[in-house]
Amino acid sequence: MHSTNAPASRILVTGVGANPGFGLTRSLTRLGHTVIAADARPHAPGFLLPTVIPQVIPLAADPQYSDVLEKVCRDLAVDAVVAGIEHDLVPLVDMRPRLKATGVRVWLPDAESVHACIDKAAFHAVLTANGIPCPRTWLPEQIDEIPDGVELVVKPARGHGAQGVHFVNRREHARVLCELVPAALVQERLYGHEFTADCLVDRDGVASVILRRRDLVKAGLAAVSTTFDDPVVRDLVVRTLNAVRARGVCCVQGFVSDDGAVAITELNMRIAGGFPLTEAAGADLVGQMVNGLFGLPVDHGRLTYETGKVLTNYVETLAVGDAEAPQRNGHSRPVASPAVQVRPDARRNASPFLYGAETAAVGRVLRSGQYGHTDVTEEFEQRVARFLGVPDAVAVASGTAALHTALLAAGIGPGDEVIVPSLTFCATIQAILATGATPRFVDIDPATLCVTDTLIMDAVTDSTAAVVPVLFGGRAVDLSAVRDELQERGIAVVEDAAHAFGSRTPDGRRVGATGALTCFSFGPIKNLTCGQGGMVIPRSPQEADRVRRMRLLGVVQSQDERANTTTYRVDGFGLRYQLSGINAAIGLAQLDHFATTANERRRLWRAYRDALTGLDGITLVDVGEDATPHLCQVLVPDRDKVFAALRGQGIGVGVHYPPNHLQPAFATWHRGTLPATEQVGEQILSLPFHQHLTDNDIEHVVSVLAAALDASGGTS
Repeated sequence: MHSTNAPASRILVTGVGANPGFGLTRSLTRLGHTVIAADARPHAPGFLLPTVIPQVIPLAADPQYSDVLEKVCRDLAVDAVVAGIEHDLVPLVDMRPRLKATGVRVWLPDAESVHACIDKAAFHAVLTANGIPCPRTWLPEQIDEIPDGVELVVKPARGHGAQGVHFVNRREHARVLCELVPAALVQERLYGHEFTADCLVDRDGVASVILRRRDLVKAGLAAVSTTFDDPVVRDLVVRTLNAVRARGVCCVQGFVSDDGAVAITELNMRIAGGFPLTEAAGADLVGQMVNGLFGLPVDHGRLTYETGKVLTNYVETLAVGDAEAPQRNGHSRPVASPAVQVRPDARRNASPFLYGAETAAVGRVLRSGQYGHTDVTEEFEQRVARFLGVPDAVAVASGTAALHTALLAAGIGPGDEVIVPSLTFCATIQAILATGATPRFVDIDPATLCVTDTLIMDAVTDSTAAVVPVLFGGRAVDLSAVRDELQERGIAVVEDAAHAFGSRTPDGRRVGATGALTCFSFGPIKNLTCGQGGMVIPRSPQEADRVRRMRLLGVVQSQDERANTTTYRVDGFGLRYQLSGINAAIGLAQLDHFATTANERRRLWRAYRDALTGLDGITLVDVGEDATPHLCQVLVPDRDKVFAALRGQGIGVGVHYPPNHLQPAFATWHRGTLPATEQVGEQILSLPFHQHLTDNDIEHVVSVLAAALDASGGTS
């Protein structure tokens, strides 16, 4: 998939129930944009595409269309609107001043140009005036002027596609159909090779044209098409674009007869449904459209293409389930079957966010027949290492496996003591115990939920062999002031960075690139997901080698080496901790879009911060400006009552985490009170936080939280 220079944005696409809007939505999500999928039909197929935010809006002819669309743009912080269907063009042209006032971009020609393309009689008049060959055209009152023997097409003058199109051989039949077809038009039927030209016209009027022959057409859609080049056709298409003063993305249709004559039949001021062939042939149509949409230069060099590329298009089953009655009135949410969850919202505390390429990536691995540690796993390791700017990265099956193997690689074992905050997921403690070492619980700074260098050094004993700072919520933990002393005493620092992939330290280094032995989790709801997975960032090649041996049962040889020999050697302890190529493929697809992930998570966290400002009775846990946030948490009085009230209102709050030193399984290592941890443990509340959330969702969560605080007496 091609890249675009425009930043990842929130783009509303209309008409996602039709082929052009559906395809455009899919392509934009693959480029890393968040798409608000809009359609008048609650069962529009585009609503079922992964990651979209579905919105049911009125038909373009509805008087409420403009007001509803403007409200959607405001509520969902839309950056730009693209029409996927012709009928939306007229109101969008009229709305341009209103949309501009709200900071929403559109890229449309003027109203006269739109009218000339939507009204087929007006289009015929423009072509005729400019000497561009086109089918002869008659209005219903001109039927008597049609010569005998002309095969005819009766169609709506403002229709689109094959809807309402009828073929007849006699004037009398055309006359009857003109009574039945609303606002009918009669045209001469053309024969020959039908073509579509996918076009992008920049703001200076310079056009790129990609030609596709429609080899097999079913119900107005090209089932089979092939790219080709013909200078005569290209010239006529460009003349047509100039005649109507087209701008932005559009498509021109026409015929090449058996004797080589070319005629133009339509120009649509939106992307064509068959544009995936154009992109498969090498033209960056959607990427350059987005550049133009955001006022960036269109790179026409990226719009060249290969001829002879063939695309076969067929229907795709998106979902199967039982029918369900509408759950909510108005235009806020589409109807969906119970088998399909359209969009995770504030009812979910956390949810993975997929960009669309993950499915194909997994499919490629499945088709390869190699599902264990493969070259895909090693590519993922290399890509993560490059992303972090470190020499090496070792993939393992989970974040817990990363902690376990990292501690073992650092030499931690029975008789050793490991300093660790009690406020963490129990997996951290279980990984320490799995080495035979014992945890020494320490308190936290309640403002950050993280350990400090002072708290660490106060807990160090002669038995201390390692420190495991937990980068809670995504915040980096700075131990630089005591790192030299820890090193002199032979105490390893093993960072539990399960929450912190993508975060940076205050001096700008990425977490994982600070010199500490660092462990990441790529579980289902982490900042970057592999479905399940983890990564160890070693401090040395020797440490990397130890982790690699342990992750595959202590076997010395690599998989490739074992395939070429009759034996192998096991020289130490190991477990089946390797990362499957299936999971690595998901991680690679996620990594392609991680800049978007990081930016969106930061934006959502700031949206919560702004919405919570002025709400008495709560304290927002600050993750810092350099974090890629994993959680959004508040400290609230009477937490259990507030939690129950929010859950009762369908808000997916959670608690991260109950203190470990109070857990029965870890009671053996309980050493007195940890006052900050215990107070936080009674007050911590994790708000819904994932990339599917909208600003509306966040405002709703905060509103319900305010009411719950008021009811519990928690506000001052």
